[in-house]
Amino acid sequence: MEWIRELLTDWEKWLNPYRNIPEKQIFTAAVLCVFLAVFVRLFRWKFRDRWLSVGLGAFYIYTVLCATFLGRISGSRRIRLELFWCIRAAFDTGRWEYWYYIIGNILMFIPAGFFVERITGVLVKGRRRTWIKTLILGLFRMILSVGLCFLFSAFIEGAQFYFGRGLCEFDDVFHNTLGSLIGYLISLVFFHIVWYDK
Repeated sequence: MEWIRELLTDWEKWLNPYRNIPEKQIFTAAVLCVFLAVFVRLFRWKFRDRWLSVGLGAFYIYTVLCATFLGRISGSRRIRLELFWCIRAAFDTGRWEYWYYIIGNILMFIPAGFFVERITGVLVKGRRRTWIKTLILGLFRMILSVGLCFLFSAFIEGAQFYFGRGLCEFDDVFHNTLGSLIGYLISLVFFHIVWYDK
């Protein structure tokens, strides 16, 4: 259980997404996200009934940017384009750090898929459709949602490389996209099967 001891002794490095971020900046971001949610709620936009998802989603994006880019100190540009190297290293060495990066990247983007599913749900709301149109529209929404999360992850990796704030790698994009797909499916199951069946 050495990995638990190391996580607890250096939790700031491993578990705090807001490391190196001033508290005033975090507070300002939170206030702006609340204003965005209220603004969306007050005005009759398509996203009006998703106002909470918009506000929480905006703060989530800020948190991810803090954890992956804003909270890191500039260094040298590093890139690793070998796909699945982290998984191979995790199995070969057995070091917990590799598993932390793999599982952490998947978990970090589960909320992204969740929020994007909630927001893109506005696009298909309304009219009754045949089952084939519903299926095609559902596949389009899933591809759009996961594609947006893929682009967000690729943007983060590109920014990390350009500004020298972390290792730019394909594995992170893959794990983030997998996490967003899981989050999308969780949201879909919860809101369209569990919630609406009540």
